[in-house]
Amino acid sequence: MIKILHLQTELNLSCGVTRTISQITKNTSRDFEHHLIALDGDGLSRFTDFGFHPTLLKYKRNSVIGAIKIFKSLAKYCKNNSIQIIHSHHRYFDALSKLLKLFLSVKYTDPTISSTSFQSLSRDYSSSGEQSRKPPSGP
Repeated sequence: MIKILHLQTELNLSCGVTRTISQITKNTSRDFEHHLIALDGDGLSRFTDFGFHPTLLKYKRNSVIGAIKIFKSLAKYCKNNSIQIIHSHHRYFDALSKLLKLFLSVKYTDPTISSTSFQSLSRDYSSSGEQSRKPPSGP
């Protein structure tokens, strides 16, 4: 099973990113175990309605002390939950994720990566055999 941590600053009912993350966590293969950390928001019901419970970190992201606390919390969470892929959905978490990658053995992807690249990254962790890792053959 591939363990993926999604990071978003706020989970809001009116936010398209929140809606997308809820669809991903609700509708993907059982080969993936999704985790979600956010800092705040009013959109938790998008997840709790189907039994998914995001983790909220109530630290202020606009301070140095808050950023350090968030970084330490993320590192501890990744270690305790054996996270393999971090997927950032906000630029704030992009920087923290890149730093986490220096200290943990995780792969990192951000919103600028296409879904094809994300699927390819996920396949790197797949236990379905070497055939899934080979690039597609040409015409």
